[in-house]
Amino acid sequence: MVRVNYDYDLRTKTYAEQCFVSDTDSWGYSGSSESRDQATDRELTAASSVSLYGRREHVINLSMSNDPATATSIRNRAFDLMYRPRVTVRFTTFLNACDLERGMLIQLGDDFDSLMPYPLAALTAPGWGGRSRWCG
Repeated sequence: MVRVNYDYDLRTKTYAEQCFVSDTDSWGYSGSSESRDQATDRELTAASSVSLYGRREHVINLSMSNDPATATSIRNRAFDLMYRPRVTVRFTTFLNACDLERGMLIQLGDDFDSLMPYPLAALTAPGWGGRSRWCG
């Protein structure tokens, strides 16, 4: 799922270390040593993500970092952002939303389900009702 390469060697042009989270295993920095990660909740989340959305590999290369704690922190944040696909709502409007700008939140009602069903209904409560979405 998410793999972070770090400790780049300029002579060999390779990464010496990596940390990762997958649906079967994880490796990272915890406490004072690198070992099999104790983030078993992320492994279970990765397994459910693979079964729902298929396997998606994300590789992050940290060429200027050799700190395992930093690499593990970036791995955790990247996994938390990427384990399920982002919900994208595309709609067209004219003058009735002339004050809508990027970065604003919009509130969607239950009637939006007739236009587009909520894509993550299998994981959460079905329907758009009461959900706020960020305009990006």
